[in-house]
Amino acid sequence: MNALAQYLIAEGHTVFGSDRSFDNGLSLDYKVFLEKKGVEITPQDGSIIDKSFDACIFSAAVEDTVPDYQKALSLNIPIISRSIFLKNIYNKNRSIGIAGTSGKTTVTGLLATIFLENSIDATIFCGAEILDYSEKGIGGNFFHSKSNTLISEVDESDKKIGDYISELAVLTNISVDHMSLEDAKDLFSKFIKNSKKVIYNADCPVLKEIMRFTDIPIVSFSTKDASANIFIENIKTSRDSTSFDVSGIPFVIKVIGNYNIENAAAAIAIGHEMKISLPHISSSLSTFNGIKGRFELIQKDDIRSVIYDFAHNPAKIDSLLVTATDHYNSITLFYQPHGYAPFKKQLADLADIFAKRLRSKDRLIIGKIYDAGGSINRDLTSDSLSNILKERSINAFYAENREKLFSLMIEGTPTDAYFIVGARDRTLRDLSSQIVDLFKKNSG
Repeated sequence: MNALAQYLIAEGHTVFGSDRSFDNGLSLDYKVFLEKKGVEITPQDGSIIDKSFDACIFSAAVEDTVPDYQKALSLNIPIISRSIFLKNIYNKNRSIGIAGTSGKTTVTGLLATIFLENSIDATIFCGAEILDYSEKGIGGNFFHSKSNTLISEVDESDKKIGDYISELAVLTNISVDHMSLEDAKDLFSKFIKNSKKVIYNADCPVLKEIMRFTDIPIVSFSTKDASANIFIENIKTSRDSTSFDVSGIPFVIKVIGNYNIENAAAAIAIGHEMKISLPHISSSLSTFNGIKGRFELIQKDDIRSVIYDFAHNPAKIDSLLVTATDHYNSITLFYQPHGYAPFKKQLADLADIFAKRLRSKDRLIIGKIYDAGGSINRDLTSDSLSNILKERSINAFYAENREKLFSLMIEGTPTDAYFIVGARDRTLRDLSSQIVDLFKKNSG
């Protein structure tokens, strides 16, 4: 939503905005950032809305009972969902859409870096802040251009992705998240049919199956199949970086994990389709320092690392744990579920993944489910997950509040790395910094 607000300001419109977080005194750094951009921030009480408004745009997280929505409804002001508004911008441009269950934001950030480093004009919508272009993690998620080239990640959660018309569609992977696998396959197939060309991950079996039935021109990327158009080989990893070759050209990226190698492969494939040479792409990607909340290193010293990550569904958490356990001898992971409905849906899968990946020397701390307000069944609590895992001999603990979390963090045998994991709650990154301060205080 804040990227859309920035876009409208850049296009010369007058923009007002509200957020219940701001009303509650939270995320005020974002409030200041948007005000500096020219957005007038108002209380979410409907008071600012009158008949002079051309439209009101709401995210899916805003219920139709909030005063702003009700006021717009009573005045017959057009109400537009975020996804439809973005789709309208997207479809009138020569658009590159980054889609898939996981990796969309990182691929968009990598591609933005390639375009910006090579001075190629494009309007870019990224789902999180690109650290190289943000200030203290704020901003760096939108870039405006008068060019008709547009780059955007395209989210499938509200099932509108089939309405997007792409010059180039990019598919990272498909797994269970917001819907069943069959529903996801149908939805992404519609997205593919509305595209002139498709770039896809040949290492994803679901995508590979879908691509068998398309007659649209396709480009593949892979870390396993040497026949792919973009093949990643000679992979070497450390805690700080990953190196590999593409068609004899060496690449070094300052992010780790198999999923980030696939993300880089997607960005390389797009850049190559845009006629950017592999050496230029390699040079650009060497400057990339990551995305806010994607295996983001908050602190590192000789004793420990503290890392913040947005992982929130079983597939993302599994990828995170594979990378974490590959690179650290022991970890403590704090996981905060991001909503009651997804937690209930994913509980069994989450339990299986934590039980499979965590070792006897690892510790898992589960926080209360993040409550964004609104009307939702709150019967299930997150200690149900810790109880299941204890029965499966996992070192799992429940932290009913931040004070209990801080206590658990400094108790027991220290680990090599401490992860703060979860989505939606903007305070989690600040929590990571608070934990850094906690360790400093308790070590000296």
